Amino acid sequence: MLYASQGRETEARRALTDLVGQLRTPEAYFAASRTYEILGDPVSAGQLRAEAKRLFPAAKDRGARATG
Repeated sequence: MLYASQGRETEARRALTDLVGQLRTPEAYFAASRTYEILGDPVSAGQLRAEAKRLFPAAKDRGARATG
């Protein structure tokens, strides 16, 4: 988010891609997805959530906000 707050969107996206690519854990996918949502990119967030569900079907996003 620091890169994005400095107007460095390319670096922000690269950092999120690296996070997911290097860690390859459900937590990394969910963290990157939430970050994309905060940055205003729901499409990328949704793509990462879908990929996480495909790769880790039993995983739950423990950082997701409860609604209701």
